[in-house]
Amino acid sequence: MSYDKARVGLRLKSLRIDRGYDQKRLAELSTVPTPTIQSYEDGTSVMGMENATKLADALECSLDRLACRVD
Repeated sequence: MSYDKARVGLRLKSLRIDRGYDQKRLAELSTVPTPTIQSYEDGTSVMGMENATKLADALECSLDRLACRVD
């Protein structure tokens, strides 16, 4: 399975919205800067393991779920 940054970006956005967070709130909770979150959601950047872990923790989900490896 290859990494599809557009698909992962849509998953990140969906998980964020499901939690009721805007990008700024997710940035505060994860310590990942808002512009970085925006670039992930837009599918213009690939997230590294450190930021993926921070975002998954803030969203209370697994890395597999964030990376679209499970539904």
